[in-house]
Amino acid sequence: MECISANSFEGIVEHISTNHDLILLRQFRASNYLYEFGERETRRRICLLKKVSEDSQEVRTYRVHLPIINAEFKFERLHLPRLLNCFHLSPDVYLLLPYYEGKHFDFNTDDIHLAKDMVDIVEELMAIDVERVLEGGSNFNSQGYENDFWNAFQNARKIGLIGEHEEVSVREQAALIFAEARSSQRMIISNGDFNPRNIIRTDEVLVVIDWNGIVFPLEHHLTYPWLLNWQNDAWRNTYATEFEGRLPVVRENLRMNLMYISLKRAIAEKRHRNNSGERMATNHMKDFRSSVDRKFSSLTEL
Repeated sequence: MECISANSFEGIVEHISTNHDLILLRQFRASNYLYEFGERETRRRICLLKKVSEDSQEVRTYRVHLPIINAEFKFERLHLPRLLNCFHLSPDVYLLLPYYEGKHFDFNTDDIHLAKDMVDIVEELMAIDVERVLEGGSNFNSQGYENDFWNAFQNARKIGLIGEHEEVSVREQAALIFAEARSSQRMIISNGDFNPRNIIRTDEVLVVIDWNGIVFPLEHHLTYPWLLNWQNDAWRNTYATEFEGRLPVVRENLRMNLMYISLKRAIAEKRHRNNSGERMATNHMKDFRSSVDRKFSSLTEL
């Protein structure tokens, strides 16, 4: 889908009003600026207009990759958003997307059924031919991944998450984990932020929203939501048990993805400089050290 050139935000609103017979209901800010549009009489929400940078991966994902997937692959319960319209107002792009009525979740949900739903989603995502969607997408960018990790490692040292007394040993163990796992990562189609907050359960389908990426390692989908939902042990155990029991998880890959994600999230939480952030950073560093120690084969052991 080609983006329509716009001269102003008001022009975009007018286009949506005229061509989709909708009115602007409200504006709010999440990770991006979002604008809700709905029916004139009932004010029932119909669409979301999302503002992103024109060079964002999200623009190409919604315009190019998701249309290929929706056209060529069929799913049982999984539903991927279809771009309704696209507007270019430099230096931004506005994506008009459907609004989905259903049950929404936070990343720290205790909805046990959702743990199983999310494994169902990953199973369906795995059935998509990555190379058909993105040429070269099945190749893991190990160099970029490791460079990002080592930059994070240095930041963790600077802010005290990794102590001077342990720096050498942790660095050595992390290097061994990369050596064991870097060549065996299975890449699958993904939105890049796979967690309960980006899943909507409707009466018929499970919708995955917020597509700011397109391919990620399989074990990323296990470790990332498991780490974020750190306060709900029952949910985490159910998710790990279902995922590891039904999908081809590789132990070395599991450790590498947990090592990377836990360190990155710990740094992000530490920078919030509040009690909640400190507690989350402490918990994430506990999981980081578990991954570096390499003394586990399943997340259910942690």
